[in-house]
Formats: sequence, structure tokens, C-alpha cells
Amino acid sequence: MIDTAAQLFEHHGYAATGINQILADSDTPRGSFYFHFKGGKEELGMQVIEHHQVVFSDRMSHLFTQASTVLAGVEGVLNALAQQMAASGYQTGCPVTAIATEMAGHSSQLRHCAEVSYEAWIHLIVPRLIAEGHTADQAYSTTRALLCAIEGALILCRVYQHRGPLDDVKGQLKRLLTV
Repeated sequence: MIDTAAQLFEHHGYAATGINQILADSDTPRGSFYFHFKGGKEELGMQVIEHHQVVFSDRMSHLFTQASTVLAGVEGVLNALAQQMAASGYQTGCPVTAIATEMAGHSSQLRHCAEVSYEAWIHLIVPRLIAEGHTADQAYSTTRALLCAIEGALILCRVYQHRGPLDDVKGQLKRLLTV
């Protein structure tokens, strides 16, 4: 249900995706939905955000473990995201952002879950930047700017239907990551 909901939220929007559609597309009985998500759709949305945060954190950690520098790690992340975007026909990007942009002003719980996810991703990179000579404040600010650029690029990739915006971010990394 979580994977199905993530796809539907990205394709149709959180508000436009109904429980019936999630149940039908995930082949889940209604009773099972309410057994697992007693808080209804909002709880499911929170689980989608939390699940994606863990999956993407694991992916980032793996890519950064293989990289010798933050620059190389971020390039790996951008390449992986570009491949993911192409594989989806530029129809998906980040389910956290899909939910957050629509619901942050309407649900404090969904907004908070999104904030926690973004902070988790930021804090995967901050220590690496500090190790490369950034102050803690510089590392945090730089990483948040990088996250803004990546999330914005994912949105633009969907609009333009190609990976160019992610490549644009990749082209600016040295400037962004230089102390």
C-alpha cells in the first residue's frame, strides 16, 4: 500500500488520490487498510514519507560510502536520480516533496514528517562537508541549498521531460561545495 500510495500521490496529487483508488491499485481489502492505518489517509501519507526517507537515506549512504569526496557522492546521487527519473518516463521524483508541497499548509503532521525527512538527508551530508573543511554552519547551509537545488531539479525534470535540470545542478556542484 505504501509503494502504491507513493506512486499515486506523485502522479495525481495527495488530495486527488482517494483511499478507494489506493485499495484497488494495491489489491488491498478495506479492512486491512484501516487495520494498518488507523489514522486513515494522513497516517498513510506519513508512512509514505517515512518509508521514502529511509529508502533514500540508505541509497545516499551507499553512494557516499563508495565516493572519496562529497562532490563524488553528490554526483552519484544525481546520476541515480536521473536514472530513476528516466525509468519512470519523468513522471516521478520525490514522494516527500509531492506530499509536502501540497499538504504542508494543511497538515502539521505531514509537514513535520517531511521536515524530518529533509533534515535526515541534510545530516547525512553535513558531517562529510565538515570533514572537508566547512564549518558546521557552512555545511548545513550548503547542504540545504543543495537539497533545494535537487528537489527543484526533480520538479523541472518532470516539466521538461528530460534530465537536463539534474545535469545543471551537477555542473554547479564544485562552486556550491567549495569552501
